[in-house]
Amino acid sequence: MEEIGNPISLPASKSIVNRLLIIEAITGKKILTPKDISCGDTRVLAEALSSQTTRKYIEQSGTAMRFLTAFLSIRKGEEFVLEGDERMSARPIGALVDALRRLGANIEYLHHEDYLPIKIRG
Repeated sequence: MEEIGNPISLPASKSIVNRLLIIEAITGKKILTPKDISCGDTRVLAEALSSQTTRKYIEQSGTAMRFLTAFLSIRKGEEFVLEGDERMSARPIGALVDALRRLGANIEYLHHEDYLPIKIRG
């Protein structure tokens, strides 16, 4: 294989950036720069984590839904509503909610069983 000779810079993967956003939220330490948050899913998760509101709107980001459902479940003494757009609200989330409930999460479906919106009590 022939060397190119010039370094290239690749953007961080969405998967890694989302995990780092959760680590930042848990530890309170800044790891990422604004340029790391370059795709829709990472932007949605970053905004939801930094928002002081108890209603978290995740548009149609399944990635943000999965991370936030688990993360908000461990926020003791706090209550949140997680909601998405029409498309996101049509995607079943029962398997995730059931798994988190088995771990002690307090999650309630607000409209239809297995679908957003949900209320999460930490």
